[in-house]
Amino acid sequence: GEVLYIHIVHLVGLSISILIHIVTHTIPILYYTLDPYRTIPPMPFNLALLGSGLFATNSYLPALAKESNKEIHLHTIWSRSEKSVTTLAAKAKELGFTPRVLHGEAGLQTIWADAAIEGVSFVLPITTQPELIITALQHGKHVISEKPVGKDVEAAKQLIARYESEFKPKGLVWRVAESESP
Repeated sequence: GEVLYIHIVHLVGLSISILIHIVTHTIPILYYTLDPYRTIPPMPFNLALLGSGLFATNSYLPALAKESNKEIHLHTIWSRSEKSVTTLAAKAKELGFTPRVLHGEAGLQTIWADAAIEGVSFVLPITTQPELIITALQHGKHVISEKPVGKDVEAAKQLIARYESEFKPKGLVWRVAESESP
């Protein structure tokens, strides 16, 4: 476990704050490099948040609501059940977000098909994440997921190897969230 943890931290060990920092600072840099006189405003990064549990409600939404993350647009929220995503949508609205609200398999298919969604953030049970990570990457979405990345060391190694060989060369980014210490 410790060797895999070190490998994962080395490979993709950025906290959500750091990933958000990269996204929110890389996008403007790209625009300003192409437009040094800054006549083109930075475009928001459209994110779908998949999962509606306590961590999505109490950690992800407040992090996304920070002024420093204004270049990230919470485009869509999704959950397996309509009841739980409705609760998350109410919290999102309290924080000033107006995301599209989807649920179930049909909602997930809508997210994969939506070219406007550039990235997805998974806050789901670990048993569901590996397959969804690959599906998101296959649909050209950047991914941030929770740890651990697999049910065991071998599954995690296979997932990391597949990302590195198949999706990373295409420019897709996958990062694993790590909680920050206070």
